[in-house]
Amino acid sequence: MCNTKGTILHEMLHAMGFLHEQQRCDRDSYIEIIKPNINSIVGDKKFNAMAQFECYYSIQQTHYSSPYDIFSIMHYDLWALSKRPKRTANTKTMRLKPQFMNLTIDIEELIGKMGRMSDTDKQEVNALYGCIAPTCIVSCNGTNTCAELPPTPNDKMRAQARIIKSLTYVVGGKMVANIKKLDKEFRVFLKIHPNVYSKKLHNVIHLVVGSSKKSRGKEVLGVWFSDAGDGRLNITVPTTKKYFITDPQPINSYCTIDILQQYEERKYIYTIKINAENVYSEQNPLPKWFNNVQVYASNPWDLVQDTYIEGMFIINGKKDQPSMIDLVISPTDKVAQLSEKELCENEVIGTMSVLEKAYSVSFKLKPYSYSRGWENVLHVTKGQNYGECGDRNPAVFFHKDGSGRLVFFSAINGNINSEFETKNPLPLNVWSSIKIEQTFKNRSYVYAIYVNGSIQYEIENKDPRQFKDVKVYISDPWYTAHDGDIKELFVVNGDTKSTSDKTQPLDKFEDANEQKLQEKNLIATINLLSTTFTVSFQIKPTSYSIGKHSVFHFMQDRYLTQQANKKISAWFHEDRSGRLVIVAGFLNDVKKLTEFTTKDSLPLNQWSSIKLTRTKAISKDKTSFNIYLNDIRIFNVEKEAETFEFVRVFFGDPWNSVQNGYIKDLKIYNN
Repeated sequence: MCNTKGTILHEMLHAMGFLHEQQRCDRDSYIEIIKPNINSIVGDKKFNAMAQFECYYSIQQTHYSSPYDIFSIMHYDLWALSKRPKRTANTKTMRLKPQFMNLTIDIEELIGKMGRMSDTDKQEVNALYGCIAPTCIVSCNGTNTCAELPPTPNDKMRAQARIIKSLTYVVGGKMVANIKKLDKEFRVFLKIHPNVYSKKLHNVIHLVVGSSKKSRGKEVLGVWFSDAGDGRLNITVPTTKKYFITDPQPINSYCTIDILQQYEERKYIYTIKINAENVYSEQNPLPKWFNNVQVYASNPWDLVQDTYIEGMFIINGKKDQPSMIDLVISPTDKVAQLSEKELCENEVIGTMSVLEKAYSVSFKLKPYSYSRGWENVLHVTKGQNYGECGDRNPAVFFHKDGSGRLVFFSAINGNINSEFETKNPLPLNVWSSIKIEQTFKNRSYVYAIYVNGSIQYEIENKDPRQFKDVKVYISDPWYTAHDGDIKELFVVNGDTKSTSDKTQPLDKFEDANEQKLQEKNLIATINLLSTTFTVSFQIKPTSYSIGKHSVFHFMQDRYLTQQANKKISAWFHEDRSGRLVIVAGFLNDVKKLTEFTTKDSLPLNQWSSIKLTRTKAISKDKTSFNIYLNDIRIFNVEKEAETFEFVRVFFGDPWNSVQNGYIKDLKIYNN
């Protein structure tokens, strides 16, 4: 019965086309549905209560990629349709006690009981019905008051460029976009989650003109964390060439940053909002527009802030008459999605400047259910769904018959939509490995498909093509996304079976041969070192001398992942004693580097075995980092369970003198 304001609003939004918030495809990351507690009888009648909790994975969802909102008027409370007094849902977040309406209230008590539309609800209504002006509220006396909202992530809004869509780790030197023209009136909005604070200025985002790796160019706008390491934000103020410094922001919490410049009453007003609160506002007497603005997250000149960005949007022009942003998402030479991620429609995870004739696409896939109709998993395309060569190269679907069989499409031998179907379905609720590659061997290009390491299809491609500016979707905007998760996705150029290209990412590396240590010796690039791994080798030093002499250095690819202090390295001590120094950093924080020096020197002209391992620890979310010398454990410490992505392996490194000696029996693998 619609006898309350909240119920009326809830049912009105249903009539406008909105689904329940708990029916979103990403809800399982935030709440857990307890199906046995759902009541199928309401009053004295049977009722399909389960239907109110079923996920909708189709593109008809109306949340427009806005964050999951537990305060939405469309969200059920945690006891809705239950066999009282049992819950039908639990939250997957900690029970926080925020200040809300000047009262300390348990956050779970607010879910489904707000009685009014949340800001996100209003944003989604704006997005669905194409409203790009602020929300205007007409009061009973006929006067209007405008409630200004954060930018709504609506693909249909021409003025808005969605630069960062999903949770993204900030990377040093990564240009995420280029804006051909930024107007005098603009808006930049981002949501960040800082993980660590440390001294010295650390950059989050930076908008500049005319920059290079050596030159900062002309600054347009930037956000840094303070050099005091106290969590205060430093934000560009164009009128003073200085920075506005905010209050300290809590660590390991989300923070929204909203930077605007708008024309009001014949003045350009520059405004900064933190968590929707206006913290700075001043007239800019000399507003400018900028051409070819480079957008970094973060820049290549400053230290990198250890933070996630969940979403970043830029709006050009007036609030009520926004203009087109001509945006180019910056391509890279490879695309990766390491962490587990739910498949959702229209999810672009990256672009590549070129997909070569020889390439590899590999990933792990966990399907949860099968249904009739084409369901997309992955789509690499130069632009469209289908029609031209390169629109599907490759594309991966589950078969429309609901059998659970995979269907692969690629451009082969002039057929722009060459198709292959697997014979057997993938098992549900377990991870399966998929690999599609095109390699050059015996003077020809060979296209092959592997499922769980077993070759399913192989054919010579007599008409291989190179494709420029390709997008990588998981999944695409033209088909329903499959009900499943994906992880460890790599789209890379080159022949993965060739050992000549040391930058070609591998899953593991072994080399038993004896070889001399050399400067700048990149021997391999590893896709992923997981939270548990082993690195082992034998070393034979032939002489010791004064100064730091490198043995090995493991570092993440700075243009793909956070670079700063996530590394493992070893060298012989500067004092010529022959003692081995090993340093390991598993987080982007110099304070958390672990350094260990052996007590005794390693004997000259003899083989000594070194082994480094990370194994599961008793403590939750921790791993045990161990160092072994000649099979005896000489060091152990518990560290955070972090992964290393795109790890470059040097024996020795590019920056120091190399140790005189040899190595052999090198092995690098995940446990």
